[in-house]
Amino acid sequence: MSIHSIPMSFADLPQQRVYEVKPLPAEIMQLSVELLDYEQEHGLVGIPNAPTEQSLALAQVEWSWSPMHSRVDQYVLHKGADYWLLWCGTHDDNAGTDINHWFPAAILPISDAGEMLVGVTLLKAFWDREVSWLNLEKYHWINAEGVLSVADLESIAVSIWPSVEGD
Repeated sequence: MSIHSIPMSFADLPQQRVYEVKPLPAEIMQLSVELLDYEQEHGLVGIPNAPTEQSLALAQVEWSWSPMHSRVDQYVLHKGADYWLLWCGTHDDNAGTDINHWFPAAILPISDAGEMLVGVTLLKAFWDREVSWLNLEKYHWINAEGVLSVADLESIAVSIWPSVEGD
């Protein structure tokens, strides 16, 4: 599967049944995230206007409320001269299964933090805002792992969405 396409079979999804939910690193509270409000241009030095081969795939998740009402988000991280940038990619229903609409979602000043900590920090901040803006519920499944594993994504999710009976 291409990192920028939607899996079309359950066999293409990572196993998601039983994972230890780890506490999030305490360092994420010390990092200063700026959310970009779906702006199409970011103007950050060293970061292109869409993900490239140098970008790091974090993960892909999907919400599916009905056959005609769904949301698929691909998250990609890119390191520039001064900032890390979190891209959020979505697909066009009329253009197949490729992720082809990208918007800058959040930025974080470059620090000594590694890719995994930066990814967790940016994605948590983005999802927190989506919950407050859109009342977004927890995703229904994980389409692809990247820098973040299924366990990492579940740890972020537990910190944002309260546990629901039957989850």
